[in-house]
Amino acid sequence: MESYTTAVLRLCVLTEINNATENVFTLAEYLANDLRLLSKMKLSDESNAIFYRLYKNALHAVVKCCLEEPSKERTGVKFDEYGKRIQAFMSVLVEQLDANDCEFAVSRHVANALCNMLVLTQEVDSRERLLIPLRYMTFRVQPEMLQKLAAYIERQVFVEHALPDEGQNYLLARKLMLATYGDVYRLHHALPRKTDLCHILKHVGTNTAFTEELEQLLNTVHANDPNEFYGISAQVAMNFCTKSSFTTKVKTLWTNLHKFRTQCLQNVDEDKYSYCVIRNIIDLLLEQPYACVGLEKLFAIMKPWVMRLSSESRSEL
Repeated sequence: MESYTTAVLRLCVLTEINNATENVFTLAEYLANDLRLLSKMKLSDESNAIFYRLYKNALHAVVKCCLEEPSKERTGVKFDEYGKRIQAFMSVLVEQLDANDCEFAVSRHVANALCNMLVLTQEVDSRERLLIPLRYMTFRVQPEMLQKLAAYIERQVFVEHALPDEGQNYLLARKLMLATYGDVYRLHHALPRKTDLCHILKHVGTNTAFTEELEQLLNTVHANDPNEFYGISAQVAMNFCTKSSFTTKVKTLWTNLHKFRTQCLQNVDEDKYSYCVIRNIIDLLLEQPYACVGLEKLFAIMKPWVMRLSSESRSEL
């Protein structure tokens, strides 16, 4: 299997450099067959993960070729098989999210493949989706899967310590993983409610190495739906409040949310911004009155921000 592993690695690199070739249809056919046999090949976890990334590259290339020449007939290509193949591949990728002790050398390829495939297979209404094979290549995202993906990304990106021999390259690879995850929310237009983002956005302001990627993700969420942004921000705060020592974390979150508005959302009114976050926190408290272990401390944290609101906003609260 060593020669097979080497071939997969080389093909993976080549398809990321240049995938503009009709040969990708044949490659995708071969890889679909190999996916069914992968467990019998007894490859290493890293080799399996590189295979997933290669298969993803091939499917991307297939779509690219079809979009560039939509009227071209491709005899011998079994487009009607793509639906079953996509479901089988996505099931394998989602299954990888259950690996709690996965090494980063493996997870970097799994995350890349799954995040890219989610964007590629999104269910959207467009003329492009009428093209073969896009009409077959759809995958419906479930909230539970997004929760698993967020927890997986959090475990791999926000580790406490990098190994001494990994250094800067390890950090850059983690930043890339987080950016690729953020692309799902920027490019996918049919995701269910994004409560899973609480896993990631709770690190805003506490991991300076990932400030740029976290700000981009915040920006994407706000641009897609401001109300969802305020709801997620409030949920992160409430999640902190389930433990007794939450004061510092909530203060840090609050400070960085306002710093984010100043730097990235200058066209958003500060009074409205603060009101919406506070209002969402209050709504959550009314829904879950016993979720917060220290209401007095939470109100003390919010009070200075409440006092900065306009009299009209304070009255509404």
